[in-house]
Amino acid sequence: MKQTRYAKREQGSALLWGLVILLVMTVIGVAASRMAGTDSRIAGNQMMYMLTFQGADSMLRKSASLFEVLRTAESTTALPASADAGVVRLRTLSGADGYSDAASGVTAAGFATMGSAQGCPPLRGVAMTTEMTPDTGGLACRVFITEANAMLTGTGARSRHVEGVVKPVPPTP
Repeated sequence: MKQTRYAKREQGSALLWGLVILLVMTVIGVAASRMAGTDSRIAGNQMMYMLTFQGADSMLRKSASLFEVLRTAESTTALPASADAGVVRLRTLSGADGYSDAASGVTAAGFATMGSAQGCPPLRGVAMTTEMTPDTGGLACRVFITEANAMLTGTGARSRHVEGVVKPVPPTP
């Protein structure tokens, strides 16, 4: 007889508390799932950015070598005097001259410019003669600027980098 009196007073409060706890745990689970998805997208975007950054940087490193600088100085299109201030030659960097990685899908293209001749700054630890000045027809220092635009195939990930170097080069025709 006592059991029936207690059963009438409870009226399902344990069920109500169980449903509230289940609802709170569901909300926490959905929020954690959304945070994990957002974190995954952030990590993927960062990976794509780093791939394009490294592709553009690889192209800049390649174009700053003395061999590539000489190719820009010798086998490029001469620009008229009315062109961009101080730019003498322009070389388009694409295809074999650019950078491409089939495994990652990163391709980089751009252009290299050669500035007008100027005197070489004193080099530490190197004896310089008067033949290394543009006036005497010897080596001349020129500013080479390379712009690299990299992209990851199939995504919108892009990266643009510009780098300039001063290199002594022989006189160009």
